[in-house]
Amino acid sequence: MSAPPYTLGWVHNLETAPASSDARGIIALAVVFPLVAVLCVGFKFTIRLRTIGSVGWDDVALAISCGLNIGYSATAIYQTKWGLGLNAADFPPENAVPFSRTQFAGGPLYCLTVLGFKLSLLISYLRVAGFNRTYATIVWVVIVSVVISQIVFTILLSAGCRPIAKQWDPSIPGKCINALPAYFALGGTSLGWDLIIIILPFPILRRLQLDWQRKVALLAVFSLGFFVTIVQAIRLTSIAKLATYTDSKGSIQWSAVEINLGVVVACVPTFGPLVKRFGQKVSRGSRSKVSRLANSSRRKTNESRSRLPADMSCSWKGPTVAEDEIELWTSTNRIVGGASRIQSSATGSGDDDDGKQSASQSVHEQQIRVQRDVTVRMDDGGIQHV
Repeated sequence: MSAPPYTLGWVHNLETAPASSDARGIIALAVVFPLVAVLCVGFKFTIRLRTIGSVGWDDVALAISCGLNIGYSATAIYQTKWGLGLNAADFPPENAVPFSRTQFAGGPLYCLTVLGFKLSLLISYLRVAGFNRTYATIVWVVIVSVVISQIVFTILLSAGCRPIAKQWDPSIPGKCINALPAYFALGGTSLGWDLIIIILPFPILRRLQLDWQRKVALLAVFSLGFFVTIVQAIRLTSIAKLATYTDSKGSIQWSAVEINLGVVVACVPTFGPLVKRFGQKVSRGSRSKVSRLANSSRRKTNESRSRLPADMSCSWKGPTVAEDEIELWTSTNRIVGGASRIQSSATGSGDDDDGKQSASQSVHEQQIRVQRDVTVRMDDGGIQHV
């Protein structure tokens, strides 16, 4: 039986093939999800630059969050080199210290990534608030509280031991605090702030002067934040079920899903103009196709009307539409000869009487008939009336 992918030759100090490994799934997750997040942030910047010509602080916070997200994904991939994804029975003991050191580096990256996309959403709420001072004050209070909470969370993960190196190497003399209760307490607080961040835009959106379809669409967009909260709750549950420190693949995978989904959700409200423009293009394309078909049909009808009859001895009575009449004279010029000179002459007084009678008849029949006499001057000097 062959070794699972990303095991032998990939994991340091691994000499025998393990029974199973989740390294391939971890690497795929750490590559695909950040790629989607980067594309969403790129679209967000493109839309902002093309619509208002500049970017805001919420865009800057989201770009920083996306960069930290890529760093966290890189640490997860690198951690598979030290045994991430292996079962505890297959984990090489000599990989414990570098494995823990890499995981320690990913902790602050995770906390700051979460802070980045939360700040991006909250700053965008300030733009929605407009001149509502009460709402803006509430948003500022939430911003300050979220920043303090995430900074404390980061310090707790980074400085829980004295010296700090003891956090990834238990053999070093020192002391570590029991950070797990505080970790879950701050995690629960973070879930509470997430719910507040999700609910915050609803009062403003309810008062906007929009039709109910647009209100429902906006509420649905901002409700996507519930998925991030659900993922964070699952992540905390996976941490509570950790059997050993090296068996952290579940928490790392859910952390990657949470931060990437958070970045994408922070980008979604900006995609409104892009979706609207796409819909307009589709609508214009459909109208253009219908217009081309109509023009083609009208052109064929005009060409059939502009054909001269075979018997040229009778007067030609053209169509009733001005555009068709112009097409008639153009076609007549082509038939008689491009070099021939076509002159239109008015008839005499008798024809005027006929014209009046014809006009009177057209009023009665509600139809306008146009009559022209065409005089063609021949090369031998003769004159032929058509």
